[in-house]
Amino acid sequence: MDTKTMIWTLKERLKTMAAQQKPLKRARKTSIPKEERGALLLDAGIEHCWAVICDRTGASNAAAFVRERRARITACLNLYNELRGREYRHGIKKGFEYLYDKEMKKLTEELAKV
Repeated sequence: MDTKTMIWTLKERLKTMAAQQKPLKRARKTSIPKEERGALLLDAGIEHCWAVICDRTGASNAAAFVRERRARITACLNLYNELRGREYRHGIKKGFEYLYDKEMKKLTEELAKV
């Protein structure tokens, strides 16, 4: 795949992930009802959220989903910057290095295949 197509693919993926991140951030609020939190998690693409809806710690689970997706978004952004030839790289929070590395490896393999 040429660089231009890879950049376009990453840009579209970033748009999708950013749109899914918004309802997840709202689901972190502890003041919203369980039903609304469950609907927000479904909107965000979290399929296994029934346990989260029934659980009293649904807000903390939503926060964990936000942190995980943040690592994925950061990996996508850094690969995008790398392909564009920029020196700047976004940092990754401590404790999520493994997820970041795993996602970066997955992205590069996926883009190499197509």
